Amino acid sequence: AKNLRKANTDLLESYITLLEKHSFSSIEGLHDDTISFLEEKELKLKDIVHALRASITYKASGPSLFDIMYILGKEKVLSRLKKGLETAKASGE
Repeated sequence: AKNLRKANTDLLESYITLLEKHSFSSIEGLHDDTISFLEEKELKLKDIVHALRASITYKASGPSLFDIMYILGKEKVLSRLKKGLETAKASGE
């Protein structure tokens, strides 16, 4: 939960909105669209990757985040990110 509390909940909500419109058709597409999303906000992947990984995998480290997202699929990733967002909000962020 530590990584979730660090996450900016507005950023996580915006990212969830992006993913709701995403096709999840390729690992590269997930990666490239995430990087573009972050660059628009003048952020880097390191600013959100730990919160995303914790929400999606329930672990602090592991294989490529985008590989995991692609394998789990859109429905499961969105479900887990929304639960992570609820946790972050409940912790006071």
